[in-house]
Amino acid sequence: MNKLKVATSEWLISLENFWHGEWTDEKYKKFSRMKLEYAETEDELAALFGKINEALNRKAHDDANRYLDRYFTS
Repeated sequence: MNKLKVATSEWLISLENFWHGEWTDEKYKKFSRMKLEYAETEDELAALFGKINEALNRKAHDDANRYLDRYFTS
């Protein structure tokens, strides 16, 4: 449980640092690598707490994408 807590905290700190900085292709690549590394932790969380409702997950992703499109358009 402690390992999971630390992994989640590190992930959130990394995301915060990512979004507070300037958008660059290098940062996007780093974010993509972080997401792949965090997938193992997400699998562990799903095993512990059950699956996420797909409809809610899709809505959360859509909301996040709309927010990012509004503030980070190219």
